[in-house]
Amino acid sequence: MFNKVKELLEANKIDNEVATILDSEIQAELKKLRDEAKQYRLEKEELAKSFDEIVKSKEAIESKVADIDKKIAQAKEEGKAELVKTLEAEKQANQELQANIQQLQQANIDLKLTNAITGELSKYNIKKDVVEDLGLLLKSKISVGDDGSVDGVGDIVKTFLDERPTYLAPTTNGGTGAGSNGNAGNGSVGNLGGSTSERIAAIKQRIENGNN
Repeated sequence: MFNKVKELLEANKIDNEVATILDSEIQAELKKLRDEAKQYRLEKEELAKSFDEIVKSKEAIESKVADIDKKIAQAKEEGKAELVKTLEAEKQANQELQANIQQLQQANIDLKLTNAITGELSKYNIKKDVVEDLGLLLKSKISVGDDGSVDGVGDIVKTFLDERPTYLAPTTNGGTGAGSNGNAGNGSVGNLGGSTSERIAAIKQRIENGNN
């Protein structure tokens, strides 16, 4: 049993039934947090691996095109017209492949941004009719590192929504700013949401209040 719940039970501040229900909800929420963190970590690692592979392929093609350019220049100097035509055709094929790799790289970055933003927005009670537009708007505000890393999304989303609460749907208690499961401090007592620290804070607050 969660230590604080046990303390409340032993102090006779809650009964066995309430303690059991509360402890079960807390354990379920903590498991959810751990599962979400694990899934996000796995997705992030897979996308990072894909990005690295794409970059290596891109660099290899760039090197090959540069090498073909040297061969074309040499063939022209030697007056080998047919060889020049062959090399130029090969260069064009590699440039098309280069363009495809560039598109793949951008798609990888876009997927990273989408996953990160979606994960953060799921913590808030966003109005359904603005979710898609909001996601696109947030993408324009997030920088991507040269290595394809996407960091600080949680802080950017939180700051954005704090400054523009109209994107948030009313909560069950009439306020705004709560997560889809309720944001710590704003949502209903029976709900949990926000960042990991906020959700843990909400759990602690529930325990202190002795709510079931």
